[in-house]
Amino acid sequence: MITKNGRHITLKKQGFKDAIFTGISGVHYVISELSRRGLVAMATIRNTAGIDVVVTDGRNFHANIQVKSSSKKATHFALGKKPVPVSGHLYYAFVRWLKNEDRYEVFLETSARVRKVAEEVRAKDIQHHIKIFGDNYFFVIRGEFAKNVSRLKRNWERFGLKNKNQVL
Repeated sequence: MITKNGRHITLKKQGFKDAIFTGISGVHYVISELSRRGLVAMATIRNTAGIDVVVTDGRNFHANIQVKSSSKKATHFALGKKPVPVSGHLYYAFVRWLKNEDRYEVFLETSARVRKVAEEVRAKDIQHHIKIFGDNYFFVIRGEFAKNVSRLKRNWERFGLKNKNQVL
């Protein structure tokens, strides 16, 4: 059961419920890790389009993060039907659960690079893409895009640390 406006709602589709909790747990994982680094990180309310976490060091650094979560070792993440918005302060955290290791793995990328990859994936074979994914844009970390995995992990590990957040 989920509470909405003080009323209990029973979700008939278990998959929908799982997706909600996967997304929430990904957001809270990102917040807890950033807080552990000494940053102030807060979840936004649900009607804040495209931003799940607002983060600052309380002085001169701030960022907005869109979190995309998976309960599996996903190799692609859905971004929605519209092109990814680009902003110098907007980042994407791709969070996936590694069952064998019993932990999350996070990849971090700038919104500009996420948009570029999503457009490249979509343009590669538009007919095949639409048949498989529908109209959604996707960020992919497999095939030719897998070469960026170590950089994306480093981005997350360094994010928000003094003078290292510009490495992205």
